[in-house]
Amino acid sequence: MKDFLEKRDKGKLLIQRSRRLKQNLLRPMQLSVTEDGYIHYGDKVMLVNPDDPDTEADVFLRGDLSLCMTPDEIQSHLKDELEVPCGLSAVQAKTPIGRNTFIILSVHRDA
Repeated sequence: MKDFLEKRDKGKLLIQRSRRLKQNLLRPMQLSVTEDGYIHYGDKVMLVNPDDPDTEADVFLRGDLSLCMTPDEIQSHLKDELEVPCGLSAVQAKTPIGRNTFIILSVHRDA
């Protein structure tokens, strides 16, 4: 019981980690708005593939597909932060959330 209470107080219980993970992945995000039409370091963007009505519905997922991260389920419950790099997939979602919003970073950390 002591071990349980200690983990609960530190937020280390599996249910607490799972709840935090869902909150981070599903939290609403605000995309960047560009004034000059270009993407800049630090911008928050979504990558969307628009639907192509000419493709066969049996072969491809239909609709506008956005790129989203698919973190390793076990690792995400064991660590406090998501492991990068992680898997990617596409979903039929156009609402910016933590899972499908990406921040443009520079290879050089000082840029």
